[in-house]
Amino acid sequence: MADEFVEILTLLSRQGEHRRYRTQLLSKLLDRFKSSFSGERAFLVSVPDSGGYHVWCSQGAGGVQVPDAAKCLSHHALMSALDSAKPTFFDDTHQDRRFRTAGEGESGNRVRWIRVFPLREPFSSAAVYVDSRFAQEDYEETLEAEQSGMLELLRLILMEEEIPALQSLKPREVVQPVVSNASSDDPVKHSTTEPMEFGSFVTRSTKLVSDLEELKKVASTDISVLMSGESGTGKELLARMIHKVSGRKGSFVTLHCGTVNEALAEVEL
Repeated sequence: MADEFVEILTLLSRQGEHRRYRTQLLSKLLDRFKSSFSGERAFLVSVPDSGGYHVWCSQGAGGVQVPDAAKCLSHHALMSALDSAKPTFFDDTHQDRRFRTAGEGESGNRVRWIRVFPLREPFSSAAVYVDSRFAQEDYEETLEAEQSGMLELLRLILMEEEIPALQSLKPREVVQPVVSNASSDDPVKHSTTEPMEFGSFVTRSTKLVSDLEELKKVASTDISVLMSGESGTGKELLARMIHKVSGRKGSFVTLHCGTVNEALAEVEL
């Protein structure tokens, strides 16, 4: 075990030299985490807003990558854990059709248990996913210090992946007041000096102001609402605010339909 941690520390010290060291470090940490739960497979996965799964790394039996890793994930297990934002344990999954995956449909092999460990902010849509086809007699739902430390290290490595992209962004510009001689296609013309707020959703667009006023009226009712738009424009944030303001009973549930195949659609919806 000592040699294994020396190898992890060595890879950690060299991850800035080349991407392959970071990949090896992720694989080593994931394999170690999997072994601590006597798991058969482990995945480091995130769910982007655009849908689908992004599998950063996977580890199967013998320390090899899992073929078609995205097909091996239970959408129900993953999204349930991400929504709860805490480690979630699923047992006897081979007897519950909600946990079926596309890969199981092709091979016929069913996993018996699944453990999903969401990462902390800013990676609340990422998690470590561990499963096995073999029964697990005894296990503790409370993470040991070593296991929590490995999750935190995985999160920090993902932050290293994201930081360059964040640093390349320009500082947010303040929208200037509308000028009288602006042309009809000038984007400034469609902005207002005072921001319009709907909960945590804030905009300066005069086009959105009227829409938000309409949403505030609708939010006080139980009318169904459909919002459409490009990814990253704040649809889910607005939906959460409508749910909160409306006083609807039950939890707000997010379902990324892009990750649901035809076989799972009936179960999820």
